Amino acid sequence: MEAVSPNAFYDSDNRADPPKCHENMRVAVISKIMDWVTNTVDMDALMLWLYGPAGVGKTAIARRVAELCEVQELLLASFLFFRSDPKCNTITPLVTNIAYCVARVIPSTHELINFAIEVDPLIFTYSLEVQLTKLVLEPLRLLADQAHFFPGKFL
Repeated sequence: MEAVSPNAFYDSDNRADPPKCHENMRVAVISKIMDWVTNTVDMDALMLWLYGPAGVGKTAIARRVAELCEVQELLLASFLFFRSDPKCNTITPLVTNIAYCVARVIPSTHELINFAIEVDPLIFTYSLEVQLTKLVLEPLRLLADQAHFFPGKFL
């Protein structure tokens, strides 16, 4: 819990005046992203990068996409960076936040993630690659190998 940055979650209310998209604002961008998320268009990209100068609404778009994904039960994790928040303007808590969300969304990973932390309490000092592998990918891979998932739902 100490390694997580709660303000980085898309639905955090710890920030004054969190950015939101106004109705019908940035509809085309959000629609394109949601088409990519739901595979309703022919996009082979494994990653979609949202970029632009400060103040154009990237965070508002990301927050809205996360909200839409949550409603459709497609959101596994979220992390929004904020320049003015010392726990959100660094990549350090990124994997911890993702692991926390994974454990919340897929309860069967909770024990596996906790075990990885118990086995190596210094895991949070390792590279992001090692943290991601041990705290997120390996628990998910183990459950997938044991057929815990089926299309569209988590057990």
